[in-house]
Amino acid sequence: MYKIYSYYIANSTATFEYEKPNEAEFSKELRNELNCLPGFIAYTDNDICLGYAYASKYSYEKAYEKTVRLTIYMNPHHHQKGGSSKLYDYLEQALTDQGIIQMLASITASNLASLKFHKKSNFIEIARLEKLGFKMGEWHDEVLMRKQINPYKNF
Repeated sequence: MYKIYSYYIANSTATFEYEKPNEAEFSKELRNELNCLPGFIAYTDNDICLGYAYASKYSYEKAYEKTVRLTIYMNPHHHQKGGSSKLYDYLEQALTDQGIIQMLASITASNLASLKFHKKSNFIEIARLEKLGFKMGEWHDEVLMRKQINPYKNF
């Protein structure tokens, strides 16, 4: 997973990180996220990591406890049709079972493949933040998308 994330740091605007964290830091941060909410990793039969997806808290304030932010990164050298969808399906089912109400995804507006994937997965655009991040010599908009997976209710 570290190699996949490192690729996106160096070669894309899928993340606005500029520098790779060291592998131990990356693993620690990911473990901390996975201690609270679910995540899934896809491998080939030859143990090549195809990608990973996980949920993290949108905010640590109690009012947001039923809202999560999703992260997904796929191996750029081993794309398999449907891999992203399968990871998201597993993740969505686990979050539904935990009573999460809505999932959010923040996507760089120039990442047309990700926007298309999320729309196909029934996410709706709820905000566009103009010129939010600067990377690779230019300013990039970020699109915030949401998918409701459980009914809204009072607690």
